[in-house]
Amino acid sequence: MLQFFTLREAGHRSSEVARAAHVRGWLAWSCALVLLLHGVRAAAEEPEATATGRAVDAGSLEAGSFGAGPFDAGKVELNPAHRQVGWPEYIVAPLLIAGAFGQGAILKAEPDAEWTGPVLFDRGAQRALRVSSPLARSIAHQTSNVLLAGTALQAMVIDPWLVAGWIHGRPDIAWQLTVINAEAFGLTEFSNRLAKQLVSRERPYGETCDPSTDSGCRTDARNRSFFSGHATASSTFAGLTCAHHQRLALYGSFAADLGACMGALGVSLGTGMLRIVSDNHWASDVLLGHLVGFSTGYLLTSALYYAAPPQEDVPVKPRPMVAPIIGSGVLGLAVQSRF
Repeated sequence: MLQFFTLREAGHRSSEVARAAHVRGWLAWSCALVLLLHGVRAAAEEPEATATGRAVDAGSLEAGSFGAGPFDAGKVELNPAHRQVGWPEYIVAPLLIAGAFGQGAILKAEPDAEWTGPVLFDRGAQRALRVSSPLARSIAHQTSNVLLAGTALQAMVIDPWLVAGWIHGRPDIAWQLTVINAEAFGLTEFSNRLAKQLVSRERPYGETCDPSTDSGCRTDARNRSFFSGHATASSTFAGLTCAHHQRLALYGSFAADLGACMGALGVSLGTGMLRIVSDNHWASDVLLGHLVGFSTGYLLTSALYYAAPPQEDVPVKPRPMVAPIIGSGVLGLAVQSRF
């Protein structure tokens, strides 16, 4: 009886510590968000300046170079030579997201894992990073959830709608970024969930867990190790953040926009590492997730929407773009095009 109450009390303390870590993580993200928005809004209200520090007028900015160096766009403006989102994206993005979250109803998971054990450097990484304490693994797991949510919040809400849409007053750019982000996330999430269903690799903790005492050993999630969804999603959002900040001066300066990219990459790498620390994934699962996510978020997005503009003698075809209108007493859609 004494042992029962001791175990119950220890489990209660473990859950309380995990919840406290979760709350501290969200408080840290909230404070960082407030400081970020304050700095970006202050930068947006200052007059634009050239490299010599002199203020320039709006006309010279409008005629400014779209060919500025990476993370040094100088303004929040879409290059008319780049691809704008349209009806193909409006069809593909919802289909990918629906397919990602709906495929589980069609593809039934196998009850037993078809792939078990480590490959290549998996065992060495597990020995180096995995923590032995169940409480520490739980905290690492919860922290990875918070970090993933933070990268998603930055890419899907903060950058497009709070910074581009609200602070810079460009809902058209906010809509462009949102559709691009949704399309990239839908593609990687669909691929990741399909791989988990088809490959059915056992998670590292499955080697030692006991189904009679651990409920996590009796669920299908035990065989969803390949490949890491947290690493894939966080790298996708980090890649998107880098692609957008490289071509749009969302935060108003080279240092701030480059810092946003580097910060998102750091959080993504930390998320992946915590998946190994918590014994949820093998290192090979995490590495592949990072490669798939960043390739889609950064490389594919850059190739499709931020590719080098065509030669001057090649006419740019106008493309209509649908964007929401949200204002005082106004709610609707606007269709615009560049000629």
